[in-house]
Amino acid sequence: MSEFLESVDPSTGAVIGRVPITPTDAIPAIVARAQAAQPAWAELSFEARGAKLAAAVDALLAEADELGTLIAREMGKPVREGIGEVRAALAGVRDTLREIEAALAPEVQETAHTRSTLFRDPYGVAACIAPWNFPLLTAHDQVLPALAAGNAVVFKPSENTPLVGEAYARRLLEHLPEGVFQIVHGAGPVGRALVQSDVDLVVFTGSRETGRSILEEASRSFKRVILELGGKDPMIVLDDADLDAAARFAARSSFRNAGQVCVSTERIFVTNDHHDVFVRKLVEEHDIDPTAIRGSGREGRVTKADVLGYLASTQPATTGFDDEARPQEPGVGGGRREQRVPMTRLRRRIAERLVEAQHTAAMLTTFNEVDMSAVMALRKKYQEEFQKRHDIKLGFMSFFVRASIEALRRFPQVNASIDGTDIVYHEYFDIGVAVSTDRGLLVPVLRNAENMSFSEIEKTIADYARRANTGDIGLDELTGGTFTITNGGVFGSLLSTPILNPPQTGILGMHKIQERPVVVDGKIEIRPMMYLALTYDHRLIDGREAVQFLVHIKESLEDPARLILQL
Repeated sequence: MSEFLESVDPSTGAVIGRVPITPTDAIPAIVARAQAAQPAWAELSFEARGAKLAAAVDALLAEADELGTLIAREMGKPVREGIGEVRAALAGVRDTLREIEAALAPEVQETAHTRSTLFRDPYGVAACIAPWNFPLLTAHDQVLPALAAGNAVVFKPSENTPLVGEAYARRLLEHLPEGVFQIVHGAGPVGRALVQSDVDLVVFTGSRETGRSILEEASRSFKRVILELGGKDPMIVLDDADLDAAARFAARSSFRNAGQVCVSTERIFVTNDHHDVFVRKLVEEHDIDPTAIRGSGREGRVTKADVLGYLASTQPATTGFDDEARPQEPGVGGGRREQRVPMTRLRRRIAERLVEAQHTAAMLTTFNEVDMSAVMALRKKYQEEFQKRHDIKLGFMSFFVRASIEALRRFPQVNASIDGTDIVYHEYFDIGVAVSTDRGLLVPVLRNAENMSFSEIEKTIADYARRANTGDIGLDELTGGTFTITNGGVFGSLLSTPILNPPQTGILGMHKIQERPVVVDGKIEIRPMMYLALTYDHRLIDGREAVQFLVHIKESLEDPARLILQL
């Protein structure tokens, strides 16, 4: 037997790394170290334990792209899904810790004649055994609550994803006291030895077969066990279902996480009345030529099973690094090769919308510049307190959203739209925020943004960005905006002319903040400056209103107190 676990890229079969297998006879000593470290860890206040765990999670979030790419290489899912798993697992850790603290609080129970208090103490040492399909998400869901509650943890990642387990463990080991968290590697024998050891709790996520074995082994010594066992949940399409939405969900979920997820839609139940319509919509969602599918139903009718079987047989092997066809790099020797790849459905839709905007609106762009000194000073002064209270960083976008709303109040035509020969004035402010993803640009909408606080704006945008990159954002969240803000500055753009998002009549373009010499009170000073661009529909908005609108945003940002006073 090899003394190392080799990590293999499933798309190529190449070995990308290896870790030493933990000898089974070393497990008792590892558990003993955890038992020795656990009492002092449990004696710490919850706040002290939470601070150390939050610091470790912050370090992991700082390398989310690298972790997500590693997940893709070891597990086989697309990179964007790997990064999405990291962010989904680790985002909002301080909110999670507050929920755990509340759950651990003493609970007073009273009857007519008695009064008792229930205290919750840690188990001791928890063995956490994670699966390979969500190697970081499930591991973190096991490890974080156990450690936060005052337990010590011995963690065994899947033998198929040891490098992800090592990367996760490395940050925890850096921030936690020695012995409180330890990692072991290996396949079945190591897991069996861990369950048979003197741990107090076994937490396992994985197959029913392995879960049954763990339960049998743990029952011999009356160990507490928490099992989350896998399966294939059915998708049931009822009579009153939105068939378009159901087909979209089925198409997306069939291959989500490379099909390795308990909610993969491999079993779909549809009522007889809706069967044919649902199958047709499923075919349309996957851009399949219906004549290419051999029907197995009566008189050669195509069934949903035929569609899913066709998709399974024709789905190209993934490299784990993208879900969209990309051109090959030019070969050595200066060959003049070309490669034709189909546009994705999203890219085609983006192209259609851009052309529609050019053909239907009389677009014109006006420019101004804003001194960002006041906003940057405000962020620097209150960033730490803001982040501690709201568990989100204070960014620039919330200032621009609030400044835009105040300007839209003064110039309602910029918040309006044209419907035929009518002008529709919206008395609410649904602000679209452009988000870049691997598949293209998406514009989720902040509904009733005028009622949102700075922290709510920042949290909602962060959530949209995360879900846009994982493909979990809903169609209803991408439609109906009244005004859009886009930030080319994150890519280094100094100046641009943004294109309208029909039927909206205005879009604000933010750009890179760059120090430039400017004249202030007759003196030349170096200030952090940003160019602003407003593209507007000249059919509805005159140049004077457009310029004044942009000036109002500039004044609000250069004197942020105006945002609070709504001036």
